[in-house]
Amino acid sequence: MKWWWKIGIIFFSTIVLYISFVRAGLERIKENKNFDKLRNVPISYQIKNEIGELKNYCYNLPETQTLPDSPWYLIKTLRDEIWISLTKNPIEKADIILLVADKKLEEAIKLDKKGKEILSNKTVKKAILKLEKSKKIINSLNQKDIEVIKMNNKIEEATRAYKYLIEFLELEKETNNLFIEKCYGQ
Repeated sequence: MKWWWKIGIIFFSTIVLYISFVRAGLERIKENKNFDKLRNVPISYQIKNEIGELKNYCYNLPETQTLPDSPWYLIKTLRDEIWISLTKNPIEKADIILLVADKKLEEAIKLDKKGKEILSNKTVKKAILKLEKSKKIINSLNQKDIEVIKMNNKIEEATRAYKYLIEFLELEKETNNLFIEKCYGQ
């Protein structure tokens, strides 16, 4: 057997094995209703309501280990995109996209702590775009459906937390403007 044939078989086998692991991970996530077990990094903050009173909020982000400055990050990104493309139910798809966006926000916080502000800004921008994508999917569905209402509430909660974290991280004005444009339509 030729050497290039052997390499091709190994490459193909590796791709099949990777996709199998990705699908198994997706099934594990879908079994965990609302993905709450993955969200174990609490973010507590206060925001003034319409009356001017401070209101306490807590938003849980999923913990992440692999950051965009890692050589393994491409594999993680590919896995996330496969998760999204394999999910057919629009509500589940929006939920997984929100999970991926939240992971990106957690990555940005860790990058900021490491002093990598430029990479942190890029990562927050990607999180904002994922949040917007999740919002678009939910907005295209029947707004009277109870599951859609729950997901809308989850996205509103995420939007509030993103607003706080973007201000807290003191990101570039361009990132803040992108957030306002994508999440508030201004």
